[in-house]
Amino acid sequence: MAPNMLHVSPTNQKKRNATNFEILMVHELLWWWNSTIVLFHFVFIVIVVLIGCRDVSAHIDSVRLVEG
Repeated sequence: MAPNMLHVSPTNQKKRNATNFEILMVHELLWWWNSTIVLFHFVFIVIVVLIGCRDVSAHIDSVRLVEG
């Protein structure tokens, strides 16, 4: 740490406020990024389940055709 950062002057106070604002912005960005990843995972799971259900129903239909 720089020696001039040890005592708080008005200029250092302004620098620290800017740093807190930057930390807040990074936190908001990370929260948005995490929620976007969660949303994409949810959409991916829904797509996989729908494709799986379609494949299972097609398999059941083919088994019915073979039996019937």
